[in-house]
Amino acid sequence: MAKYQLTKRKLHRAPRGFTLVEMLISVGIFTVIMTISVGALLTVFDAYQKTRLLRNTMENVNIATESMIKKIRTATLIDCDPGTVGQQDCPTSGNGRNSIEFLGADGLTIYTYAWDSGNEAITVDKSSDTLGPRVITSPEIKITSLVFYVDGVADNTKQDIVTVTVSGFANISGKSRFDTTFNLQTTVSKRILDLFGP
Repeated sequence: MAKYQLTKRKLHRAPRGFTLVEMLISVGIFTVIMTISVGALLTVFDAYQKTRLLRNTMENVNIATESMIKKIRTATLIDCDPGTVGQQDCPTSGNGRNSIEFLGADGLTIYTYAWDSGNEAITVDKSSDTLGPRVITSPEIKITSLVFYVDGVADNTKQDIVTVTVSGFANISGKSRFDTTFNLQTTVSKRILDLFGP
């Protein structure tokens, strides 16, 4: 008699994979997380660019105004209205002027600082320089206003005081979202006591 032995076939189940729905959900979650991460990274990068531009702008404007202020501090014969005869006051209660002229500390060189509205820049013109006015601000910086207020030059009972206000913005061509505006004001008095006139 033949023995027939029934063998149990063991069914081996293959490891179960992701279904299409699970795959779509995981890809969707990954996409959302990556979009948020990239957006945050771009925002941080833009903030860094704007901060760097603002710092560079303020350094450039500070250098330009600081050189002007140092010259004014040691100047004589300050005149905020170079087109008129004699020294004129342009007090802060008035409109001020877009240029200032003074005799330098050497007693020979006449300096004229002015706003060049066409180039939106600050210029300096020295009488000893035959090249004419030179721009002292960088091309990325647009000066929209430069105003000088002078008090005390026409009155021998007051010390000469000059207030300078500068307004403008910094611009990287093609990147208007980085435009950074600034307003700066500084006041300086002459180093030499001048209460009784020149």
